[in-house]
Amino acid sequence: MNKASPKRLDALPIESRLMLLEKAISFAGVGQFIWSDEQSRFLMATGEVFRIFGIPDDDPREAARLDAYLQWVLPEDRAAIEETYSKWVADGAGYDVEYRIRRADGAVRHIHERGQFITDVKTMPLVLGTMQDITERVERRKRQFLSDRQESVGHLASGVAHELNNLLMPIAGNAQLVERSLAAGDKNRERMGRIVAASKRAAELVESVLLYSQQSIYAIDDEPANIAAIAGDVVDRLAVQLPLGVTIKLSHAEDLRPVRCDAALVAKAIGNILDNARDAVGAGPGDIAVEIREVSIAPDDPTAQGVMPDRYVRIRTADTGPGFSEAALTHAVDPFFTTKEVGSGTGLGLSVAQGIAAQHGGALVVANARNGGAIVDVYLRVPD
Repeated sequence: MNKASPKRLDALPIESRLMLLEKAISFAGVGQFIWSDEQSRFLMATGEVFRIFGIPDDDPREAARLDAYLQWVLPEDRAAIEETYSKWVADGAGYDVEYRIRRADGAVRHIHERGQFITDVKTMPLVLGTMQDITERVERRKRQFLSDRQESVGHLASGVAHELNNLLMPIAGNAQLVERSLAAGDKNRERMGRIVAASKRAAELVESVLLYSQQSIYAIDDEPANIAAIAGDVVDRLAVQLPLGVTIKLSHAEDLRPVRCDAALVAKAIGNILDNARDAVGAGPGDIAVEIREVSIAPDDPTAQGVMPDRYVRIRTADTGPGFSEAALTHAVDPFFTTKEVGSGTGLGLSVAQGIAAQHGGALVVANARNGGAIVDVYLRVPD
């Protein structure tokens, strides 16, 4: 069979060539636009620009919202954009800027925009520019940076923790021996008891540091496990420690598939998160809810928050505490970051939980609930 010879591009009508060019650029995720600074509106924008902002391009009323596109930019990024534009207008050169927007559906996306002043248009000065959604690229860079940092910190922390452990063992051991040798009621016995208690707390801190460091150094011992059963054991242990005014509830889908995991590590992650929730709720009244179900994250899911597209078992812990401040939310999973009083926390709870989730091919996401309180999601990948 003879194949038909393809048509030369220059043999096609100009309208067809422009349509093919727009499609080719759209496949690359690049939107094109022409902006009139004089009229403060878009004279032309390709469909990809509307898709980036989450606005339908077939409704004139909706399309008109795009003209005020600076209002879509997050407030903390607007000053940098306006400074870039002002500098660009002053020197007449092209501009290249990255910023974040909140789309019509509420999702925050990272945008890369480039523009050039068109000087050969006599009727009015125009800007010819392009926009591209680079959220996935930014998230990949962030994940790589965090992975590299965790590996470096892990090696350092491991060495320091081992040395501290070697120093603590004789301190704790000898303190216990001296404590037992002293008579009841002796003030020195009470003092030695405080030393023993402090050494035990230090040993727990060393254990947490070692666990954090081992996330990037050692492989996990994974076996198929029932995540609902693991969470149930942790919830039962915590329930008996809660004040009377605080309740904890576990719910899960009945058809959860087993997940290959290190059950002890997953229990540790859930325990750390529940400990934080308990501390957030305090004496109550308050509630802690643990919900487990399977979810799918699509490549274009606006709620993914950096979670890679895949099928997961999601362990969601929600509490009715005060939630996170903006600063705390940014640093919530950083090692040694804590909002608790001095001596009340190590700042390793969520960072250890995040590392455990990452070891299992998953992720940890921290957020504030709309009605108050905090939400911590652990995603564990479901095997194919």
